[in-house]
Formats: sequence, C-alpha cells, structure tokens
Amino acid sequence: MRRGAGVIRIVLAAVALTTGTVHAGAPIARVEAPGVAGASWATDRIEVQLRPHAARAARAMRAAEAARVGMIPVNAAHTEAPDVAIARIGVAAIDREAAALGVIAFEPEFKGESPPAEGSNATDFTSFYLARLRPGASAELAASRLRALPEVVSAERIALLPVSVIPNDSLFTQSWWFYDPPLRRDLNAPEAWDVSIGDSAIVIGVLDTGVLPYHPDLGGTVAGRAGQIWTNATEAAGVMGVDDDGNGFIDDVHGWDFVNRPGDGVTAGEDFADQDADPTDFAGHGTAVAGVIGAIADNGIGVTGTAWNVRVMPLRIGWSAEGAPLGLVDMSSVAQALRYGARNGASVLNCSFATLNQAGLFAAASAATRAGVTIVAAAGNGGQPHDLASRADVIAVAASGRGDAIAGFSNRGPYVDLAAPGVRILSTFAADGGGGSAAPRLPAYVEIDGTSFSAPMVAGGAALVQAQRRALGEPPLSPIGMLLRLTETTDDIADANPGATGYGSGRLNLRRALTDRPTSTATRAGATTIGPALVLPPDGALQRIAYLTSNQQLLVMAGQSSDSLD
Repeated sequence: MRRGAGVIRIVLAAVALTTGTVHAGAPIARVEAPGVAGASWATDRIEVQLRPHAARAARAMRAAEAARVGMIPVNAAHTEAPDVAIARIGVAAIDREAAALGVIAFEPEFKGESPPAEGSNATDFTSFYLARLRPGASAELAASRLRALPEVVSAERIALLPVSVIPNDSLFTQSWWFYDPPLRRDLNAPEAWDVSIGDSAIVIGVLDTGVLPYHPDLGGTVAGRAGQIWTNATEAAGVMGVDDDGNGFIDDVHGWDFVNRPGDGVTAGEDFADQDADPTDFAGHGTAVAGVIGAIADNGIGVTGTAWNVRVMPLRIGWSAEGAPLGLVDMSSVAQALRYGARNGASVLNCSFATLNQAGLFAAASAATRAGVTIVAAAGNGGQPHDLASRADVIAVAASGRGDAIAGFSNRGPYVDLAAPGVRILSTFAADGGGGSAAPRLPAYVEIDGTSFSAPMVAGGAALVQAQRRALGEPPLSPIGMLLRLTETTDDIADANPGATGYGSGRLNLRRALTDRPTSTATRAGATTIGPALVLPPDGALQRIAYLTSNQQLLVMAGQSSDSLD
C-alpha cells in the first residue's frame, strides 16, 4: 500500500507458507456465524482474594513448599514466595472449609508478584489465588462458602465469555473504513498516515485467542525476524528454560499463553492445557484483531493495519470451543494478561470480548490504567456483558458500518465512548488448511463483523497518537487523556443515525486525532474532582484553573500546561 497518493489499493490473497515461499491466490477464509452466547462458568476452579494476614500466611506456605521441593534454599524460605501451588493457605478456617469443599490446590493467580510496601495503597496481587477443585465439586458452593469467611475478601466463580465477533460469509474487496470516496465517511487514514505511521516502540497487547506468528502480514517473511510481533529482547538473548528478565515467565520471547483448562468442550486440535510461551492462534479471532491493529503495510500482499509501525504483544486468553469456534475467554486469564501487559511495556491493551467484573480482573485493570496504559474494549454484540468496557478509565467502542450507521448487532449505551467501523472488515486470519484438526493453521484473510474489530481500530489510533507525541518529544497521554483526545476528534454521525443514542461522541477520525487543536486535557491528581472547575483571574499571562478534590484538597493548575501551581 502507498500513502499520499489519495487512493488505497488493497491486494487480497490468502497465503500459505511452504518452504519459506508465499503463495497468493487461495480463497479468502470464510467462517460460520455462531449464535451470540452469554456467560458460562469454569467448573474446575474459582478465584479467591485473601485478606492481608491470610495472604501473608499463604506466602509463607508457598516459600516452605518451594524450599521443600528444592526451588529455593531452606534458609531463604522466610523471604521468598515463588509461584508454586500449595495444598493449604495456612489459615485454619480457610483450610478446613476448603478441604470440605473439594479444593485440592491454591495457585497464585498472578506470577512474579511481590507484596506492596507497608502502608502503600497499591493492590497486593499476591493475595489472589485460583482454587483448583476436585472433579464433581461445586464451584458455586465453594465460592459461596469461602466468600463468607472473614479471612477472605472475595471468592467468585470464573466467567467464560465469547469474543465479540459476528462472522460474515460474503466477500468485500476494499478497505472502505480507511478511504471511501466520494463522501469520505471513513477514518481519513491516508491523511493521518501522512502525519504519522506509528512507532515500533509503541506496543499493543492483544488479549485474545493468540496470534499466528508466521502469517506473512504479521510476522513478515524474513527469516529470523518477527515482523510486527513484539519481542522480549532480554528473553530472546537469554538462556532457554531460564526466566532471564525475572518477570515470572520463562522464555516469554513473543508474549504468553495464559490458557490452562480441562479439555471438555474444547475444539479438537486446540491447545488448552498448561500456560506456556507459545501464544499461537488456533481459532483465528486474535489473528484478525492483530491484523486490524498492525498488519504490515507496503509489502505488496494482503491488508494493512491501522498503525503501520507498531509492535503487537500476543497475550493468549481464549480458545476455540464447541459452539464458539472463534473463541471463549476465561476472565482469570484476562486478569493475568492485563497485569502482564502493564508490567512488560504495553502502551495499549486491546480487549475484543465480553467481560464480567471479577476482583482480579478489575484490580489488574486499575493497576494498568494507573500505570498509564490505555485499555480499549469492544462494546459487545447482541447484549453481551461488558463490565470492563463500562469502566470510566476504559475506552469502549461500538461498531459502525459503511455510511456511518451504527451496526444493528452492536451494543449501545451510556458507557460507549465512540464508534469505529466493524462491518465487513477484512483482516488476517488463521485458517484450517484441510489437513485435519491437528494440522497447523494456515495464514489467510477473512471478512468479518463485530465490535471485536472496531476496538482494534481505536487501539491502532491510540498508537498513532502516542507515536506522534513521542516524535515531538511530548509525554504520552494518560488513559483518560487518550479517551478525551479520541472522543473530541470524532466525526458527528447523528445524520446517519436519526434518533439513535448510545454510540458515544461519534465515529473515529484518525486525521483529526493527529491534527486537531486540543480542546481538553487530563491530569493525574490522586483523587476525583468535585463540581466544576473555577477559572481564576490570570496572573499576568498565566491562566489559572482551580479544582476541589475528593481528598479535600484545593488544586490550582496552569491553564495552558496543566502543571500544578503552589
């Protein structure tokens, strides 16, 4: 694809890699459209959050177990708490109830964590555990009874929810969402790319069914190079089998696979057991999301991503299941992936799936946004639950179609911040090559619908904004700052949606996000504001704005720079 010529020409071809050669001309992948499903629940485990004294006892039990099996020296057991499963927490009331309920082990939910400093208000991620249940035990009963104990903050069943996708059988051979003359009801992408095509230092975590690393439009075609796929340089240059960077994940060179499930209901051939360093996609959904974000541009094949220069961090939290071939998602895996992305350099995290609030999930989301990571979430399809998207610090994205009408399948509501195209979207895909369920997936392209594919356009737009700021030597926008920037620069699409509400401020416009004069700003203040701001008389040329905050402070800021003033 060429930019600056006023027109975009897309070459569509499914491709397969054989002995390093790209073959074009195979048909674009077509997928069947499953019904929109609600939540189901994991039956083999529940999530438990412990109170501080119980969390301390559990860390001591973990250290003792690690010393017993030789992971750490016995004399280090009082200072270290490795990520090992334990049979007991070390609190009599919890252990007694857990044994009666069929809990066979407690596993740390978040790897590589340490408790926060004494007196800190930061979340203690060492207090979260996955309680494994013996076959036949009731997850609902276990959660209910453990939740009632005073030593437990929360105990919840783990929701399994579908990705936010509605596949489409028909073909459409132009990326209309980027450039759609003559009316130009599109993202104004060519004009945006004349300003910024991104920066490979910007990393977008794709929480999904994985990414096909050998797709030539994502991984590239140069041997030994990873294309748009994020690389953990320390692990890549390290020793195999060793956690070289000390983040709690061994050999996580190109992301992580957080899926670890029993095999019931899983599509034949799918990888369902054991978390590991191979987040390869089987279902195809994650590969399609990754392509919308950052498919390689100007390479003469396939499609192009919203951000030409970006790195995609594959965080596999979903799998292909019977009745949901494009993916089911485990909320505890989502929580772990959010935490991983925030701790390992992601600037943006994309979540294209339905969500329900659980303690670990929201704790991880809060920690990510406090760390400056922008979270973009699909608004959902057909009434899917959307708890993550409903958060004020998360950008929620509805789907629009060609001509800017909001898609009939898209969720709408006051929680939605903006819309982006999500109808008949062409992207990269992982296809069944016809060799049976155990055969490797083949690189392909797919036409597909859903808010799943609206969200990554916004995530890609956020990457362009951060890249532009980096090029100008400006600090990155905060998550709320990014939300304000993208929503204040949308196109008004009310004329295409008479009487409709609940789709946010309008449809994403990449050019305006990069070129419009800023009209709002967000500043981290450690508290929420109370009531409207007060514009103070200027001090010479300095404009001043005052706020009252929820922690009973008067905050005075410079109007132009948002710097705090004494």
